[in-house]
Amino acid sequence: MRSEIPVEIQKIKIDQLDISVRSYNALRSRKISTLGELLELSDPDLLKINALGRKSLEDIQSAVAKVLLAHGIAESPSMASSCRVTSIANEWALAPDGKAISPGGWLVPQALDSDLDVSIDLLDLSTRATNILAKCNVCTVWELLNFPRKKLFATENFGRKTLAEIESKLLRFLSTSTSQSSVPDCSDSSSLDTTLSVKEYVEEILSGLPDRQKSVLADRYGLWDGIAETLQDIGDKFGLTRERIRQIEDKAIKRVNRLYGHGAVHEFLGKKLTPYFSPNEGASCEVFSEQEVIEVLTGQDTAEEAVLAVGFLKDIGPTGQAFLPRAFIEVEPSVYSLNSEASSRYGEVLGWIEKSLETKAKPLPEDILLGEVVKTAGRDLTPRQMRIASRVLSISPRVALLANGMVTLSYWKESVPRTAQIAAEAILKLMGRPAHYTEIMEKAIHHFKGIKGISDRSIQFALQANRDTFVWVKPGTYGLVAWGLKKPPYIKDRLSELLSQTQYPLPYWHLEEKVLEVCNCKPASVRMTLELNPRLFKKFGGDQFGLAHHF
Repeated sequence: MRSEIPVEIQKIKIDQLDISVRSYNALRSRKISTLGELLELSDPDLLKINALGRKSLEDIQSAVAKVLLAHGIAESPSMASSCRVTSIANEWALAPDGKAISPGGWLVPQALDSDLDVSIDLLDLSTRATNILAKCNVCTVWELLNFPRKKLFATENFGRKTLAEIESKLLRFLSTSTSQSSVPDCSDSSSLDTTLSVKEYVEEILSGLPDRQKSVLADRYGLWDGIAETLQDIGDKFGLTRERIRQIEDKAIKRVNRLYGHGAVHEFLGKKLTPYFSPNEGASCEVFSEQEVIEVLTGQDTAEEAVLAVGFLKDIGPTGQAFLPRAFIEVEPSVYSLNSEASSRYGEVLGWIEKSLETKAKPLPEDILLGEVVKTAGRDLTPRQMRIASRVLSISPRVALLANGMVTLSYWKESVPRTAQIAAEAILKLMGRPAHYTEIMEKAIHHFKGIKGISDRSIQFALQANRDTFVWVKPGTYGLVAWGLKKPPYIKDRLSELLSQTQYPLPYWHLEEKVLEVCNCKPASVRMTLELNPRLFKKFGGDQFGLAHHF
């Protein structure tokens, strides 16, 4: 029966078969190195091999069947009928255990009809596996499903351990992505527990992470005390480098994205917010601003907890996609609607207001402006349109209300800053809190659209260069010096400074007190930094610490 198998297939090494390490080692103990040598043995012969039992036999049968199928042979001539592989549509096949085999030979939960055009980063692979797939130009899950497994063995540094990792994580990812529980149905109100507050929802997400990943994310986002620590401070606390902490954070975000980045978050928010801006709430006109969303979400949590939770949720989901547009229709920057009809009505009235102001070419009082809008529309406004006009004036970033009560367009000279520094400062004053530079840039660009000198680069440079005006609060986040903010030192640097000044041990309570005065960190972080850096700090009796090189 071996003669029925082409010679080139018989020469396939057994380390290219999809078998367990136990099965592989058992075959190697009998000096079986190729598929041809394996096919010479019957099932009873295989069972006589030391450490090879019924489970390993089924493992080998399934692996051989997949290889033969990939080369156009429907069934292994020397294997039992239980290992038959049934061909199905689109070059997919059905494995003996009921799972499917992709065109590339990968075992998956079921045959997939649609492309999975999502990044392989969501598989949460190791750096070695990720780099190997990058060399093979495999960037998405769908490309991986169609990439022949056997070609990977020709890649440098690729072995059975890496193959096993890719297969197990691919199977786990597809099992999660295709399950009903991972992506709730919007039409089924029972699929999401909207009684959870946003804080409780974030805690539910974090509960699925390993302890260290959960701790790193909590420290980075300041959950729930508002103290967002730097990579360096967290690294000092755990006794790891800042690069290692960055890797742990990146892996944690990818794991969360794999479980919650395909719709669960935006569906939760959609069902949470829709009742507040529904047609029954006439004042909203089914259109709302991002700030109003935050205010609604603070209903069950404190304002600080809600802002922290939303800040975390903003980083979950497909890369490059904004936060609220995943759940609602974006009418204009930072303004959203529940449906296309509401979006269209809002856009129509906004267009009339802009055209009326442009026609008069000067700021107008609100009552006179509404009269000009009637002329522009060519008819009297309905009560609904009057409510929408009032809504536009209150939330639209394209119009601005001056201190004297006049309404103007945001890009007119009456409300336009002359430099990027003034623009960034104005946006921070408007927000009233420190913000990430990307948020400052986005709001500045949209608010002062078309103004020469106001760009992403100029805003970012202004934040970094004007230290008399702006202060670095945490990675990428800036506030105003006028608010009394100062850049906090790293925990390790502050401790070293305190102990260098005295050159003798100090009690822990004193060190903690002095560190917390200036460092933006948790109390527990101080002790962890001292205890996990023995080369720098030395512990003495009475819970005292000093610098190791002093003693």
